[in-house]
Amino acid sequence: MAGYPRGYSVTVSLDGKTWSAPVAQGQGTGTSTVIAFAPVNAKFVRITQTGSGTAPAWSIQRLRL
Repeated sequence: MAGYPRGYSVTVSLDGKTWSAPVAQGQGTGTSTVIAFAPVNAKFVRITQTGSGTAPAWSIQRLRL
């Protein structure tokens, strides 16, 4: 099995149609990964799993705005 967990990419949008370049991206660091980024002017946040399709998928357990 490939590394755990998959990576992530975070993009933001004001209208939900046009998305920014990634404001955060990286590889997970274990069973719990904190994703943080500088304040941005946005109404929508999209967090996308990246990396190998053989790595275990993850889910968001807590989202703090």
